[in-house]
Amino acid sequence: MKGGIIEMKDEQVISSIEKILEEKVGMKIEQLELNSNTKISDIGISSINYIKMLIALEEEFDIEFKDEQFSIQDFGEVGVIVDYIVEQNTI
Repeated sequence: MKGGIIEMKDEQVISSIEKILEEKVGMKIEQLELNSNTKISDIGISSINYIKMLIALEEEFDIEFKDEQFSIQDFGEVGVIVDYIVEQNTI
C-alpha cells in the first residue's frame, strides 16, 4: 500500500487534479468539467503549468513520474493520468 491509500477511485483522483489545477496552477475549474476523456490540450494549460500539475500530483499521491513521462503526449488525457496514479498507488 503506497501513500496510505487503500482503494482509490477515479473520481477521487480527478477531484484532486481539479483542486491542484485551481490552487497550484490558478485555473478556474468550474468551467472545465474534467472527466477521464478530457484531453489535456483542451483545458488550455501551458507547458509550465502542466509540469507544476504533475509535480503537485507527485506530492499529493506520493508517486514519481519519470522524466520521460513529463510529456503531454504521454499523458494526453486526464484518464491516462488517473490510471497511472491509481496503478502507482496499488503497487
